[in-house]
Amino acid sequence: MSNPLKRDPMRSVARARGASAGYSLVEILIVVALIAILTAFGFLRVDRAGAQVDSQVQALAFAMDAAQREALFQQHDVRLIFDVDARRVVVHRDDNNDGSIQPGERQTPIQLEDGVEFGLHGSDGLPWGTDPVTFREVGGNPTLIYHRNGSASEFGAVYITSLRPETELNRAIEVERATGAVRCFRYSSGSWSLTC
Repeated sequence: MSNPLKRDPMRSVARARGASAGYSLVEILIVVALIAILTAFGFLRVDRAGAQVDSQVQALAFAMDAAQREALFQQHDVRLIFDVDARRVVVHRDDNNDGSIQPGERQTPIQLEDGVEFGLHGSDGLPWGTDPVTFREVGGNPTLIYHRNGSASEFGAVYITSLRPETELNRAIEVERATGAVRCFRYSSGSWSLTC
């Protein structure tokens, strides 16, 4: 009969070896879950910035298209005044077509979202250059004018990007002079492609 107080030395060695020989399934699952969570946060950060810039491009392109239609249907000029430093656009309905803001004329400000600005980061621009807004300055600010016939004052572009300096977050809105139509572009893999 064996003594219950006496320990089997082989059993103790096997137990000690098993405890330090590897990781349990629970430990492995915890590590995998932590890696997945950290990776998801990284993707959310990149996707959020891209979505924010894309959303702003869509909103501004819509506002520009609406300004062009208003000029055509209401038969007066509509001016978009770009304040690059303040990150906003003022849409001015120029009721008397005199090129200046008069009392009673409607002005609608459009503020860029936090994290979004006018400009480019580290990439070539489209044919109009690399200024954040390529329209001529009127009264100290780049200004796009939609005329009563629906045309634009000039052919040019507005660049929009994230405050994060990544070239893949560069976007552009092009305005065609003759028709006032807008087109959107995205910078990706070293070139610009049409997106809207």
